[in-house]
Order: sequence, then C-alpha cells, then structure tokens
Amino acid sequence: MSPIDDKNMPRNNAVFDKIGVENFKAFGALQRVRLKPITLLYGKNSSGKSSFIQSLLYLKSVFSTGSYDLKDTRFGNFGGFDRFIYGQKKGVTLAFQIEIQDEYIPDFTVRLEIGRDTSSVSQSVKLQKVEYLDFDEEPFITLEKNKSNRYTLKFEPSSESVTKLVDESGDRLSGVLDFFECVFTDNFLMPDRVITSLGKKPNEVSEKLREEIETFLGRISAEFTSFFSNISYLCGNRAVVDKGVLDGSFSLSDEEDSGGLYYWEQIRRNSDLRNKVNEYLALLFPVSIESPTARYEIVAEELYTFEAASEVAGDVRQFFDEVPSEIRGEA
Repeated sequence: MSPIDDKNMPRNNAVFDKIGVENFKAFGALQRVRLKPITLLYGKNSSGKSSFIQSLLYLKSVFSTGSYDLKDTRFGNFGGFDRFIYGQKKGVTLAFQIEIQDEYIPDFTVRLEIGRDTSSVSQSVKLQKVEYLDFDEEPFITLEKNKSNRYTLKFEPSSESVTKLVDESGDRLSGVLDFFECVFTDNFLMPDRVITSLGKKPNEVSEKLREEIETFLGRISAEFTSFFSNISYLCGNRAVVDKGVLDGSFSLSDEEDSGGLYYWEQIRRNSDLRNKVNEYLALLFPVSIESPTARYEIVAEELYTFEAASEVAGDVRQFFDEVPSEIRGEA
C-alpha cells in the first residue's frame, strides 16, 4: 500500500517553502522568496516588494473566484491581465512556482502557468498548465488544458515520485499514460479530481493509479486552500488613497514619504480620517458569524513625542533644582 493511500492522514504535512513569481509586474525572470513564520521584505523603492505581495493577492483572488483576468477587486485594482504582465508584453505566460517540503514525496514544486487561450475566439485568460516538478525540476505529473476545458493528465512512469504514489512497474503504468483528465473541485488553482477520459476502459492498474493520484492532488489542493484562506491584507497606505478613502489630498512621492510615514501620521492625528480607514477595513473584513466583531481597527493612543517628553523633563529638572538641598537629602 502506498504511504499516501490513507484518506485519514494528518493534514498540514506539506509545507510551502518558497514561492516564485515570473512575468508578474516588476518580475520578469523567475524570482523566488523563501517563506518563514515571519518573513520580512525589504529593499529599495521599485525593487518588487509590492509586486510580490500583489502576486499573493492575485493568487488568492483566483483561488476563490476563478477569475484570472483580474481588474478591480477588494484587494485593489489589478487593471486586467495585460496590465500586470511584465512589460505589458503580448503572448506572455504568467507563472508561479510553489516549492513544497513534503514527508511523503521528495521535495517538489508546483508550477502554475496562466495565459490567454489562443485556441478560443474570446482568448480569455485561463489556467493553461500545472506541472509537478521533482527535486531535479523534471515534471512527474502534468495537467494541461484541453479543448473540453478539462485538463489532460500526463505522468512520467519511470519517475521515483510516481512510483511512490503507486506500487507498480513502469511497464504496467505505461499502458495507461493517456487515460485521465482532471477538473476543479474546491478551488480554481488546482484541478484535483481525476476522471477516466471518454473512450477509455478502466482496468485494475488504471483505477489504482487514478485513486492514488487523486489522493495526492487532493491533499496538495487542501494545502493550497489552507494557505490562501489564511492570507489577510490590510492594504497599503497608497491603496487607501487610491480607493478614495483619504481623498488623495496629500499624495506624496516615494522620496517625500519613505515607508508611508506621512500617511500614518495623518491617520494618527485626524480622527475623521482614521474613522474612514476603519470603515474601509470593515468592508475588507466584514463581520460574520465566525467573526462577530471587527477583525481590524486602527486605534490611536496619545504618547509623548520626543519633543514633548523633553519639555516635561525640563520642567521637572527646573522644579527639582528649586527644592532646598536639605529636602532633596543632599549633604
């Protein structure tokens, strides 16, 4: 029996180690970011920090809505597929790579390729291909969109990763190479339900392989669901301005507002602006049965500034100097 055959196996045994982005906004060639429980992004202006965060928001939106040609969303205005493609080049495929550390299959990578469907009249944007790459970055499972809007499943029978899925010889697996297709079930990033293609007659080997691959794809799909469901974004200061929450009356350049400190200072000082931002946060994260109270709220507390603290310290020093020495306990 394959080690991943148990349907009741514990979840969260696959860890997202790195996320790679290719042809998205500031990123042309593939760029990878390692993920840790706390991950800090830092760099010069226009170095790609916001582009990486937006790539995660794009994937989260696709995951939940099934729309790959994103324009205005609750996470911001992406402007449409042709706008967020690197260099706004035509015919370019957008790609994401998620490197996964897994205890059942040697470390592997899921590569998602999104692009325009040139075979259709509308040329709509679709998920074109999903590849599961082994440690050597060779595909051992490939899902490729076909004319029936399903995904033809191909696999490499001699791959060690495939033999870990099902205990069969490569020769027997070669007889069922073109037996399967995949469709979406729980999310729109991972076609994870494996079906036998029309005209194919299932047999013992094909059914065993179909079940094992479906179990594997379903488990990884569940990890995608867990990861993207847990992404929350409170939005950047400039995004709040773009939405009209702060009416854009004090927009500044990056040089004038390093890190958005000016915006935060305005929000801290002006209660009306702060209320507007909190109303916007309430729209992003509405109250629900699971979250009966506001999930996020900006609260300003009056703390001493350095200048104010210096003034207080000066007053205290002057008062202390005027106290007679015998009261101060000085000899």
